[in-house]
Amino acid sequence: MTNFKPPSSSNTVYDILALIGLLLSLSAVITFALPQSSTAAAASSPIIMNGSDAHYNTSSSPEISYDTQNMTHRSAKAEWQPHRAQSAMSGEWWYLTALLHDASGKQYMLFTTIFKFDGKDTAIAKAMPKMAAMLGPSTTIISPQVELSNYNTGFHYSDSDIALVNPKQIWNSKTNTLSYKTPHYTGSWGFNGQNMTAVLKSQKMAYDLSMSGANQIMWAKDRTYNKEGFIQEGLPGNVSFYYSLPRLMVSGKLSYLDESGSNRTIDVAGQGWVDRQWGDFKTYAWEWASFRFDNGARLNLYSFENGYKVGTYQKQDGSLQWIDNFTIRQNGYDKAPNGQWVSLGWSYDFPTNVEGGMHYTVVPFSKNDWICSLSFCFIEAAGQLVNDTTGKQVGSSINESMDIRILKNGPYNVNQH
Repeated sequence: MTNFKPPSSSNTVYDILALIGLLLSLSAVITFALPQSSTAAAASSPIIMNGSDAHYNTSSSPEISYDTQNMTHRSAKAEWQPHRAQSAMSGEWWYLTALLHDASGKQYMLFTTIFKFDGKDTAIAKAMPKMAAMLGPSTTIISPQVELSNYNTGFHYSDSDIALVNPKQIWNSKTNTLSYKTPHYTGSWGFNGQNMTAVLKSQKMAYDLSMSGANQIMWAKDRTYNKEGFIQEGLPGNVSFYYSLPRLMVSGKLSYLDESGSNRTIDVAGQGWVDRQWGDFKTYAWEWASFRFDNGARLNLYSFENGYKVGTYQKQDGSLQWIDNFTIRQNGYDKAPNGQWVSLGWSYDFPTNVEGGMHYTVVPFSKNDWICSLSFCFIEAAGQLVNDTTGKQVGSSINESMDIRILKNGPYNVNQH
């Protein structure tokens, strides 16, 4: 899908509880994920999901190790499999953002992620000590998160859930598929090295998606480790394995309860981007951008609260270049439902030519794309990608932005430009 343009009356932004909000406000996230009637009970009684393992291959471990000492990694397909804890900070996620349209031309942003936490020093474990006490070889935390925006109508929905599960129950080695079940969600996400399938069922939202182009891998790299597939996750010593599948073609069915409470089921198609990340890290705050040029080029940009930056540039021909000394300028701010502020609207200056320009601006489609977990909100938002030199829209971007007090990028602060 090219020239993704929302209706002129729409002016929005987006963000993600996925990668970070969950971690940053773990205690709130967990409370937020549970039914209101069971919140108090859940705080003292962790939810444990049990089920039959009959259809899983349990002859070998459902989790694999990872190498932070020599910094080596397997293929993207092999690393789709869940990883076992190797430190008190171990955690991982599977993450999708997609810009979609239906047969009538209405434009949607779909965000879905699956968090898995094993380390007892991860933020989510510390927020739920009774859950943390149960973590081990046969117990892990699994937490799916979803967000859907219709940029033509202004509709926006986000939700999350959480449970303790046995790792044997979430991995099918025969199909290379992650499967999960929580109190309100069931889903699966498979990757065969070329294509992906993703299924979600819940009371208010469901999808059944097929994705091609998953063989086009974008491995991240930074100046600290200088190894393909690894970045310093903000703070020194934090190791993150990281790859993206940024050129997915998505098609399938999407169902949701709309503004009136009516169930809508539509055929959708468009472009998707998957991030796969795991490792040992304490950093859970950043601004993230994913430039999706109409010509097929892609750019993944990370800026952390300590000023550390990571940029991975996949050119139109698939070759990679890594950029770390770019500048982000905050063009505006917006106030979350809970009263905190985040940046909204950004410009980027690069030290080298990126697809015919060195200066780009992201203009958010909406201001409604909040993900909140009671005490913490962040934005996961799509927007127009504009080449400042020509003034033309050259693609789209999806951005994550968090509390300016954490990121220190509010007016006159050290990370504001």
